Order: sequence, then structure tokens, then C-alpha cells
Amino acid sequence: MARAVKKIISLPRDLASEVKTLARNAGKTLSAIIRDALRPARQERLKGEFRGTQGYWAKQAKGQGDTDGEKTSKDIFGHECS
Repeated sequence: MARAVKKIISLPRDLASEVKTLARNAGKTLSAIIRDALRPARQERLKGEFRGTQGYWAKQAKGQGDTDGEKTSKDIFGHECS
């Protein structure tokens, strides 16, 4: 894992208690529980960014008359990919 950075967060008392219990029952640290909870949100954000970028370049390719990706792959790789 990359070098950790310590942060102070504020949680409502009931949520903090629930997370503490969850960590104890799972045999994990509080930090591990928070990391595990944040990962799916990060994955969804990155997936959305990727799809946005992919959509942008697909529109650009179609604007150049490339409907099947062959012109784009030829421009990138120097040959048609099949």
C-alpha cells in the first residue's frame, strides 16, 4: 500500500459507534473499514470519468468518419487492427 496520510474526520456519534463495532467484529482497524467503504465510491467515480472520456473520443472518431474504429486504430498503431 502507498504511504498513508493521516486525516481527522468527524462522524455523527451513532455512525462512529457503528463503524467501531463493525471494525471490531470484522477484526479490522477503523481505518481499514473506512478505506473499504470509500473504495466502491472511488471506483464508480473513476468509471464515470473513463466513460466520459471514452464517449468524447468516440464522438471525435465518428466526426472524422470513423464508425468502426479502424481509422482510429490505424492512426494509433500504424495498421488496422482486426
